[in-house]
Amino acid sequence: MGLLGLVLLWVLTAATSGSSADPHLPLGTRYTYHFSTNTSTSLQGAREEGSGLGLQGLVTLDVLGPCQMALRPQLQHFQVTSILGSKVEVLKESESLSAALGRVPLRFVLQAGRVSRLCPGHPEPRWTLNVKRAVLSLLQGRPGTRSPQTVEEEDILGRCPTMYQQRGTRLHKTKDLAQCSLRRVRASLRSQALPAAEEAFRLTCVQSFQAGVLGEASCMELDTVGPLSGEASAVQMWTLSSLTLLYEVPQDPAVAALPISDPDDGDLTPSSLLYEWEETPSQATVAMVAASVRKLCLAQTTSFEAAELFLTLVSELRGLSADELMELWEHSFFECRDNWQPLVDALPSCGTKPCVSLMAELIVSGELEADETEAWLWSLAFVPQPTDAMVHALLPLLQTPEASPSAFLGISALVHNLCVSLDGPCGQLPGVGSLMRILEDALGANCTFQESSDADQLQLVLKAIGNAGLAAVALTPKLSTYASLRSCPTEIRLGAIQAFRRVPCSANRSVLSSLYQSPKEDAEIRINAYLALMRCPDEEVFAQVRRTQAGEPSTQESLRGSPSRTALGSFVWSHLLQLLETGDPLKRALREAIPEDIVSQEFHPETWKHSSYSDVTFRSASGSLGANLEGTLLFSPASFLPRSATANLTVHALGRAFNLLELGLRLENAEEIAGRLFGPKSFWGQEEERQAQAEKPPEPGPGPTPQPANPACPGERSTKMRDLQRKVAQRHRERRALQCKLSMKVFGHELSFVNCGAMGSHVTRRSLNLAELAVKLLKGQEVQVNRRLNLAMEELTFPTMSGLLARLTLNASAAINIQVGGTANFQQRSDFSVNGYVKPSALLQISAQMGTVGTLGQAGLRWVTGVRGTASLDGGIQIKKGQDLRVHLNTPEEAVELLRFSSQLFLITGDGMRSLSHAHIPSEAQSCTDKEASRTWGWQLCTEVSWPPAGQPYLLSVPVFAAVMLKKQDRGLQHYLLEAAYTLHPPKDCWLPQEASAHVFMGTPRSEVPRDVGVDVSYSWPQRKFRLKLLHPKKKIELDGKIDTLQSGCMGHLELILDDRDVYYIKKSRKKNKMSSNLTTIDVIN
Repeated sequence: MGLLGLVLLWVLTAATSGSSADPHLPLGTRYTYHFSTNTSTSLQGAREEGSGLGLQGLVTLDVLGPCQMALRPQLQHFQVTSILGSKVEVLKESESLSAALGRVPLRFVLQAGRVSRLCPGHPEPRWTLNVKRAVLSLLQGRPGTRSPQTVEEEDILGRCPTMYQQRGTRLHKTKDLAQCSLRRVRASLRSQALPAAEEAFRLTCVQSFQAGVLGEASCMELDTVGPLSGEASAVQMWTLSSLTLLYEVPQDPAVAALPISDPDDGDLTPSSLLYEWEETPSQATVAMVAASVRKLCLAQTTSFEAAELFLTLVSELRGLSADELMELWEHSFFECRDNWQPLVDALPSCGTKPCVSLMAELIVSGELEADETEAWLWSLAFVPQPTDAMVHALLPLLQTPEASPSAFLGISALVHNLCVSLDGPCGQLPGVGSLMRILEDALGANCTFQESSDADQLQLVLKAIGNAGLAAVALTPKLSTYASLRSCPTEIRLGAIQAFRRVPCSANRSVLSSLYQSPKEDAEIRINAYLALMRCPDEEVFAQVRRTQAGEPSTQESLRGSPSRTALGSFVWSHLLQLLETGDPLKRALREAIPEDIVSQEFHPETWKHSSYSDVTFRSASGSLGANLEGTLLFSPASFLPRSATANLTVHALGRAFNLLELGLRLENAEEIAGRLFGPKSFWGQEEERQAQAEKPPEPGPGPTPQPANPACPGERSTKMRDLQRKVAQRHRERRALQCKLSMKVFGHELSFVNCGAMGSHVTRRSLNLAELAVKLLKGQEVQVNRRLNLAMEELTFPTMSGLLARLTLNASAAINIQVGGTANFQQRSDFSVNGYVKPSALLQISAQMGTVGTLGQAGLRWVTGVRGTASLDGGIQIKKGQDLRVHLNTPEEAVELLRFSSQLFLITGDGMRSLSHAHIPSEAQSCTDKEASRTWGWQLCTEVSWPPAGQPYLLSVPVFAAVMLKKQDRGLQHYLLEAAYTLHPPKDCWLPQEASAHVFMGTPRSEVPRDVGVDVSYSWPQRKFRLKLLHPKKKIELDGKIDTLQSGCMGHLELILDDRDVYYIKKSRKKNKMSSNLTTIDVIN
């Protein structure tokens, strides 16, 4: 036996277990156990339709010395199996995998039932060590436990709080796996766990010991996701593991003589029971990614196939290095036939350091359009696993004079996500520290600026500090200074207060207390300071609120006191009242912590007069889905209009809370606009007029003109007065100018902050884009707009009790395609023609997968659901001389699928995927519009819906398939036509035109089914005749009339023709002395 190996093992054993041997484990004994583990994923209630992997075989435990043991799987008795429902098959690779498992024994230290140290002596694959760790995790226990106790235990699942309880002769062990350390989360959308949610991940084990030796152990691990709706089923992953003692025999002398460590190697590699992550190198190459791009170009943009190809492209991009990405961009970058650039859409979803570095380099070099740059900067807030190297690569975007506001906001949001993912402080990281210094330098030493644009830039910096949150602790002194300086503009002070929103509660927040309690401060400042304080409520904060509210005047006293103080009291009253009545699970702890005596007097605020807070919570009947909407409305004593308003929407799903969207608006000096909208004689308009008159210098009155005081400087005093008056008037106009600020937070990140005065540049840019589009259309070119983006990417990876790695992924992607083409001829406003088409289509697809992955293969359940909508508008408009209108709508397609929804389940196996949709015959229902309506319009609207069969579990309480289609019923129908025209001969001395005609027609020319409707009317007063023609699918009427003037009198003719067949004729004459009439009826048969 190697001397160095003996010494090292003795040191490890002494450090963990002392110097005495375990009396229950006699030296030289071999224990043979049967080990079995199965991990299967299925829908709740349908375990017979699951997919999984299993391991079964014999393992031996040899006692080598005091607390020293060796574990070896038996090659000839070990199998790796595939589980498909109730069918179990041995994998073809089982023999080679079993050989790798049993090649090297694993030595470990066991003391009082706890595996304290592993001592692998040979390098071996990580997956084999993890399987052996799974066996030893079953072996580990606490024999002799008498009373229930909770300890932190370390095994293959991580460091987890574990409860032990003795029940009779068996020892029960339970764990809440959500609290275990080895759970990797890769999420693009940040969320918060809802309190009191049902445990979705748990482990239950039962062990029995005989004379200190484990006789039997069985564990059941259950990992649950969902359900998505009340009546649907959840997805469950079951892991059943057992270890049963078969027999105990003396140890083989040959085994006892084996060295503890390899003499040639000489070193042990101490380890623990914690799962060792398998690193799978990426197989992607530049050629493979280029091929994926070409496939994506050939696929229809809004097809389900293209959605899967896009996810594949994003996955492959994550495996490329920085040099490979640059090579791909330079040599394989090209546009699809519809001018779509797949790499431009895929890079923001990549989320690796090489991808982020390439994005930063392309933005700095100006190779992207403004809209693409904006989208890329927004995507930084949703990078799943940010690193400090990413922050360092993005800093050049902030070091240019034309740094975009989205760059400040996107990078600061990325920094916050990085700090949240770390256990310790993040301000010491080089990239994060550099960003904080850039923001600190941008703040400056005091609140002074020359231009209004400087104030906007300062507000932007404060918004970025608020985004950075955890990294901005070092900047809290400057935030406190800006918030307390009364010389600063109100919007700057508010920005400094709101920048505390993500700062840890341990930071110094005393300035917020001072501002909130100061009666001299503006009501808006005090209310925002109060809201910032309530983000970190404690007994001291509640005491401050109690004292401050007791000193605030009520709404009745506001008539005699300060309206500013009343605004604060009414808002705090409504806020506390809403918190005490809220049904939001996230505010439950705050609601229970609020003291009953926090408010000593009541307020009765009026909604459109006093500041208020509102909170509304919605919950589904099952409680699985919900939402919370909260809003604030703040008034200022200086105006009858609200000063600011916010609305915040949080969605509750899958036991998580997603802060989806928050909108904010701050408005100042909008009274003049309101006065113009609601009446020119408003009080505010009159007041402004009086102020303008007061500012106007008085005109000189009658009498002698006053002479200047200094004859040597004539007019000097009057010139200075005019300059002073002009400056005062300009400053007053600036104070009275409209100020409007819009802000938007997405998933808690502030990503947009716009000054209404600066929106003109955005409108100008949009106008230029529309002008470019119009030029292309005038040339008869087809224009396509394609966009594809990854809306969400969530991944949870954790080890299971079987030693296999489990992975839960969720991907949501969207695509939009708009095709526009045609020709236009604009000669003048009343004479033009437009012919073209617009064909929009959109796709939303969500895919989720849960199961095991790794060297042994993959198994699990995959769910893919998507909705696709299409539409088409093809036709033209023609106007001639402003009197002739012609509109046609083409219908060349035989069928149009307006909407398509599908939801499919697949079993993942080592050989691929197997659809579960065909395993059961679903119930189908079809319905179409009635025949009469279909005949009238020429189209039939049909819907087709498929539901899961009765008794079959399903993931969503919605159909598994639904489609809405338009089917053409009239084969000759090619277009709908609308015509309208008129002619007028303007009169000279009369209001009635001498001649006029009008024509209106709606129909489908050359269709099989007649559906034409028209009216023609014309008359001529000089010729004494008129004509009326009515057209209907069931009747045609023509009426002609004429009056002839004769020497002896006049004669009238009236002819009526029905359906081009029956003719009715009336002739009537009138002479000077007598009247005669003839009535003739003639039947005309064609």
